[in-house]
Amino acid sequence: MSVTSFSELFDDLAQSSERVDHYAGYSDEQICAIQARHVGALVVTACPGAGKTRVLTERVLDLLRAGVSASELLVCTFTRASARELKVRLRARHRHIEDVAIGTLHGHAWRMTGGAGAYAGKRMISEEDLPLIAARIKQHDPRFSDLADREILLRAEVARERQDDPVLASSLEAAMAEQNLLDFAAILGSLKGQIRRRFKHVLVDEAQDLSPLQFELVRQLCHANGSLF
Repeated sequence: MSVTSFSELFDDLAQSSERVDHYAGYSDEQICAIQARHVGALVVTACPGAGKTRVLTERVLDLLRAGVSASELLVCTFTRASARELKVRLRARHRHIEDVAIGTLHGHAWRMTGGAGAYAGKRMISEEDLPLIAARIKQHDPRFSDLADREILLRAEVARERQDDPVLASSLEAAMAEQNLLDFAAILGSLKGQIRRRFKHVLVDEAQDLSPLQFELVRQLCHANGSLF
């Protein structure tokens, strides 16, 4: 496992402190990642099964032990199952873990933009909506006239997340607006540029899977004087 720092963002990586039982079984590089105190970004890279999630879990606990308020922490996981697993691990070792915001980025965006009350009159897109949505996209964008409905929607949703095809993304947004529909990218888009609460420490599991839109939101959620792990 290796830890790479962005030197322009910070020069104060973790000083080795006296090891206690909390760090038993961790390597020196893992302890460096767990204990790092700095402003800016810290990237932890490792092969599958090397203990990245375990290190992330211990880092949350280490920050809490150091006196960081639970409300200043935001943890983003790739799936809801990962979020549940992380909460179970943390609950077993800290009594105030419920105050830490842990979940998928889509879940965080849903809560931060007001939840169901903020989207009154709208509903999530479903299988039944595919033909109508695909037909509207074909009207706006003839490139997809020969594709199956599901493939059209998939490409349009990916375009919105990657922000690499504004014409296709705009066609999908228009089609959904006509039917008062939502998808996960729309919820992320509602959060973009309207973030009022920023967190002192943002921790992201499986960060290599973030789309450009998601990574932009993660950066916005991190306080200017905070750390992004």
